[in-house]
Amino acid sequence: MPRKQLPSNPMPDWLMAIDKHSVFHGRDVIDGSVYYPGAGLDQSVINAYSGFAHSFIYVDYDTHRDFIWARIQRLPGYDVLLIKKVNQKDLASNSIKSQKVYKSDFYPNFLEEEPITKKLNRLNNRIKDGITQAHDGMTPDFFIWVVYQRRITTNSGCGPERLSLLYIWGEGVNTYNTIFNSNRLRPLAIVIKGVDRGNWTLFEQRGGIFERIVMDNEAGIPDYLFADWRYSPQYHNECNTDSPYWERYTTRLPDRKFLKIWSSKIEDVISLNKSNSKKMSRSFIHWYNERVLAIWDECDLDHPYLPKVLSACFDIDAPVCYVGMNPSYVEREISKMMVGPEFQGFTPHTLHHNSLSDRDRRVNLLKLLEGIAINEYPYFKTIKDFNESLELGFQSISFLDLFLVRKTSQCDVQKLIKRFDKFKSLQIKLFLESIERINTKFVCVLNAGASKHLCDHLNEEQTALTFNYKGKVLFFAGMLSGSRAMDRFSRERLRLNMREVITHRGFSQR
Repeated sequence: MPRKQLPSNPMPDWLMAIDKHSVFHGRDVIDGSVYYPGAGLDQSVINAYSGFAHSFIYVDYDTHRDFIWARIQRLPGYDVLLIKKVNQKDLASNSIKSQKVYKSDFYPNFLEEEPITKKLNRLNNRIKDGITQAHDGMTPDFFIWVVYQRRITTNSGCGPERLSLLYIWGEGVNTYNTIFNSNRLRPLAIVIKGVDRGNWTLFEQRGGIFERIVMDNEAGIPDYLFADWRYSPQYHNECNTDSPYWERYTTRLPDRKFLKIWSSKIEDVISLNKSNSKKMSRSFIHWYNERVLAIWDECDLDHPYLPKVLSACFDIDAPVCYVGMNPSYVEREISKMMVGPEFQGFTPHTLHHNSLSDRDRRVNLLKLLEGIAINEYPYFKTIKDFNESLELGFQSISFLDLFLVRKTSQCDVQKLIKRFDKFKSLQIKLFLESIERINTKFVCVLNAGASKHLCDHLNEEQTALTFNYKGKVLFFAGMLSGSRAMDRFSRERLRLNMREVITHRGFSQR
């Protein structure tokens, strides 16, 4: 079951007022709904977006009425409050504006089945006549409306208290024109989920008939498209079409590994991006810090200090993440940063000490200290200056370490790693899982020792400069500062290499 993808909205008044005797009011059910053409009976969309939306419209002409009637009454965690057949006259109150169908609108290979002129005429008639026409003489149209009530025993995280589902046996493009355009209503979102079997057009085709009908709506266009992997402004010549995306929906919002979320409203993109990014960053930070402490407890290291934990300012959407070998432990520098009243009564040693007493409180203080260090510690300033020299306009960067052992000398870290193979393996695994979870696409390892450990683990030559890992680009380099810092020529080569790779991939944020 997919996780909830977007923040919840209040239940609309019309849905709250429904009882088992209520009549169907089309405008309430249709306006602001999630529209899913070619839906079958795919409940994953309801699971993912319920709460954000309370009304769903499913459309499909490759289903049987008895099949839908039997299965539509079952939704995990819910009972049916109301179910009834809807009259087709309740769905279209005004005349339907027809749309001309062109040869380019047809799904590739579909035209091979019969002559183009015959198919164009048949499809033009279907769209002109609206959903009132039976399709191909197979079965009369049917329309089913269900209102679900969440069971008292069901956890509220399952979804909102009530949901509405209108099921229409019809063709997706034509039905949209009929229920939205003719009524001057618009949905909140459209679902495009790789519908191919039996379909005649590619829904996501740029300039195709579905996009033209959606854009022609006097009530406006949906705020969002929820689309699968195939919808992307970066794709070309995929699925035998040059442009599988719509012109107004090319800005992608954060999602939770279900369908991609594309927005048509710039102001909503900015607001929702910030909200979701902070929420997802907090979730990652919590996961990371818990895993770090679990590794510490599991390995029982002969080491006096707690591991490095991430601060609340870690940004999972930062374009570049810079990686070091391990967090340093320089008491005089740490003391300079422990000036706030929160650290009263602690020294660097007692704050970092790896004992079980009062650990939760000290870990929270270490997260605070990490945030202070990123702003004040000279190590981070050097990296920020280098990142600025890329001249790519990145406003945010993030920082990780490969091994989280606090040591002043990296030689001591290397000795500890050699003694504890299990610890080394768990730390590298945590690092790789972390860069998979964050949205950052470019990871720069600024330490020769850390670069060597990763190259060895990834079975890459030790002289590798870059490595592609699960959609990320890893840059391997030495340190920027300290006694083992790169010479200025190596540093410039790294800068030019990163700039070229990042710019080539279109990630400049100017």
